[in-house]
Amino acid sequence: MSLFESAWNSEFLQHLIFGQRSLLARQKRIIPPDPFASGRIIMSLKRLLMMGIGGSRAAFAPDQIPVSFSTITFNDIYGVQRSLGEWDGKVKIVVNVASNCGLTKAHNKEFIELREKIGTDAFEILAFPSRQFANQEFADIAETQQFCERVKIPFPVFTTSDVNGPETNPVFLYCKWNSDSFYHPVKNSKSAKLSDIGWNYGKFLVDKDNGVYKYYGPRTKPLEMEEDIRKLIAGQAKGMKRNAAGELKPL
Repeated sequence: MSLFESAWNSEFLQHLIFGQRSLLARQKRIIPPDPFASGRIIMSLKRLLMMGIGGSRAAFAPDQIPVSFSTITFNDIYGVQRSLGEWDGKVKIVVNVASNCGLTKAHNKEFIELREKIGTDAFEILAFPSRQFANQEFADIAETQQFCERVKIPFPVFTTSDVNGPETNPVFLYCKWNSDSFYHPVKNSKSAKLSDIGWNYGKFLVDKDNGVYKYYGPRTKPLEMEEDIRKLIAGQAKGMKRNAAGELKPL
């Protein structure tokens, strides 16, 4: 269950939506129902989550984290196993996507524009569908394939997976572990708790040497990342990777 779904199912949120009407009824005051109340609450909750990072955290030991981005293998949406080493030497956006999200059309448009402006000799987008946010990705991978073909997605799209919780896929484990935004050390342990991504279209920018440079939440438009991408391509900035002592160091 996603963070949004958990919050929506909570007694607290149900009270926010329906509690006022019940209270006024008990006070014998007659008020018209507000048909838009639940919609406003949902949108407010989504805005909070779309700031980028959720509150829930799963704990991982260092030996659960991929040592190298390059050696991670992952099936694409056609079932072909790909090595992420294919994109060594390129700056990469690693992003969790969902075909049926309201952010999808605008993000795809700007992703495609970024690829056209920067070129793919030194840059690529790696997209990872997930159903963890209100099930906004298709359950059937064939439907994801059809969607990508219909809207002509030119960048690699991988099979559906988790990006939060104990089953977080290895790509997102690597990115979260090597980002101060998500990493929370466990006291007297080498383990760390990794924060949840808050919604679809959380974006990690990974440099040519596979150091994690920065995380951008769903509200950040892809074109707003262009300056940082060009700095990484030019070697004017570097990503980071965590060492055995748990310290983030430039690669």
